[in-house]
Amino acid sequence: MAFYYAVSSKTRQKVGAKAKSELRDVRFSKRLRNNNTTCYFYDGKVAIITYEAEPFGIVVESKALYDTFKLFFEELWKSTPPS
Repeated sequence: MAFYYAVSSKTRQKVGAKAKSELRDVRFSKRLRNNNTTCYFYDGKVAIITYEAEPFGIVVESKALYDTFKLFFEELWKSTPPS
């Protein structure tokens, strides 16, 4: 199972528009709406990508970091209303 959060403002419209057809449950945080960084976590890995003038990304393989990001995601999910 893959999770992602902190969807960048550039990606937000695409993700939201496709959510129903792809049977996804999507939520957006108002506080993160102008964020240009996206975080993915999957299979014990965390990927962080920033979409600045020169995009940059990093993938870290760490069970501890994965577990922490998953916990952050779960708390953010609970505090954000459905779209």
